[in-house]
Amino acid sequence: MKSKQFNVATFLLLVFLFFVQSAMADNNRKAGIGFRGTYWKMGDASQTVHVVTNPPEALVDFGNGGGYFYIFSRMGDAAWMEFTMGAVGKVESYSQGYWGEEVSVNAVTPVLLGVRQDFFSYDTESALIPYIAFGAGPYWLSEVYSRTAYSSINSEVLVKSKANIGGYAGGGVNFLLTSWLAINLDARYHFIRFDVHHEKSGWEYGLGLAFSWGKYKKYYSPRYHYHRHRRDNIHIYID
Repeated sequence: MKSKQFNVATFLLLVFLFFVQSAMADNNRKAGIGFRGTYWKMGDASQTVHVVTNPPEALVDFGNGGGYFYIFSRMGDAAWMEFTMGAVGKVESYSQGYWGEEVSVNAVTPVLLGVRQDFFSYDTESALIPYIAFGAGPYWLSEVYSRTAYSSINSEVLVKSKANIGGYAGGGVNFLLTSWLAINLDARYHFIRFDVHHEKSGWEYGLGLAFSWGKYKKYYSPRYHYHRHRRDNIHIYID
C-alpha cells in the first residue's frame, strides 16, 4: 500500500516538474485572461461567516467574498496592461420566528484599468514571476435591503447605488505551470475616492488562474542588427 502511494506521489511530482520545465522553456506570451476569487477586507466588514441562533431568531452574516475576470496584454519586456471587472458582496440575513425575514446585501463592483510590472523580463528562466500593480477606475457601491413578512403577501425591497472613482496598488506572483497556464496570487489595497479612511477601502486577497496565448516579439530598431555568437558575444552593426 505504501509502495503504491509512493509511486503515485512520484508520478505527480514528475508531472509537476514537467509542467514547470515547460513553463521555463517558453514564458513569452503576449496576452491572456484570468479568473480570480477574492476576499475583500473592507473597513466595516466582518472577516468570517457568523451564525447566531436564539430561537425564535437566527442571524447569518457572511464576510466579503467575490470574484474577478481580467484581461491582460503585454506592453513591453516586463510590463502589462490589465482591464479588470469584478464584484464583491457581503450578505446578512436575519429571521425572527413566524414574523418574517430581512436580508441586507452590500456590494462593490469595480471596473478598473491598470498596469502590472513584472520583476523579471520575458526571457527569464524562472517559473515564479512576482509583480507590482496599480490602477484606477469607477467603483459602484450598492446596497440592497429586502424585508418579507410571513403574515402578509407584501414585501419591501430598497436598492441604492452610487459610482465612486478610486484606485488600487499592490502586488502578487504568477506561478507558471505551463507556458500558457499560471496560478495567480494577488494582494492589493483599494482606495475608494482615493481615501484610505473610506468605509469600503481596504485590502483584497485573491487566488486564481491565468490563461495566456500568442508570442511576444521584442522590437528592434531597423537601423540596428543584432547577431549572437555561440559564446554569447553580441555585436551591433549600424547601417
